Amino acid sequence: MKIIILGILFYSINVFANGVPNPQMRVCLNTNSHFWVMEIEHPRKDSIGFCLFNDESMIGSLELINYFHYNTKTMALRAYLSSNSTKYHSCQSADAVLVKAVDSNLDQFELCRFTDDSFILKKTLINGFRSDSNIQLNSYL
Repeated sequence: MKIIILGILFYSINVFANGVPNPQMRVCLNTNSHFWVMEIEHPRKDSIGFCLFNDESMIGSLELINYFHYNTKTMALRAYLSSNSTKYHSCQSADAVLVKAVDSNLDQFELCRFTDDSFILKKTLINGFRSDSNIQLNSYL
């Protein structure tokens, strides 16, 4: 009986990764960031999950899932990484569109949305890879 209980307990911990069953929340937890949700209206009404680093930089949580679990770089992540050598002045300069968003506190944000539906906070992209505000994000890439 003890073996069965221990087996169920071990399985539960692995399945729910310490009580965090949502993979988007889990990737934020694993990168020492906070899971944050933004609501957008255009091009369609949607809720987008983000990882918030040091209350300053933010990238879509799906971008980090693709990067860490599938070894794939979305367009938002590629643009951010290329900001190490290329300076972006707007979403459009990175071949993205500007999208207005609001969080649960009704705070307004500007996001860059790429054609593959990947997202990054406009300020994170504009500040670029070398910005002190993005050091924590960089440490996980």
